Amino acid sequence: MSTKIKLTKKDFINKKSVMTFVFFGLTMIFLFLLIYGVSGWTMYGAIDGTFASGATGIAISILSYVTNQGLFDVFYVGFENLISVSKKNGKKQYDMVSYRESKITQRKSNRFIFLSYLIIGITFLVVSLILFYVGYPN
Repeated sequence: MSTKIKLTKKDFINKKSVMTFVFFGLTMIFLFLLIYGVSGWTMYGAIDGTFASGATGIAISILSYVTNQGLFDVFYVGFENLISVSKKNGKKQYDMVSYRESKITQRKSNRFIFLSYLIIGITFLVVSLILFYVGYPN
């Protein structure tokens, strides 16, 4: 049986996603300016800066997506339990099933947060390609 998933505008555009978009965009602009400035404010530096910012944005969007899907839950639960057990009179803090159940509502509300990172990353890569074709003579 398949169930239809209803998506609304609120799933994609909410306060958290807008704040993430603005903050991450400013961070990527800072990274671009840092690389551009270190390379001597040249066209090659602009291409390198936009490419590095775009690649970073796409990599972070992929990591954000797989984290939201629960790929790293095993590591988190294991690390938390290791710290809890190593304390004096310590006991296990989480088991895997209860941890996953506690994260269900948070994951549903943040399931499209990776789109902010992806949009910014793709934008920087497109600008990098444009600068590459304009900046390098044939």
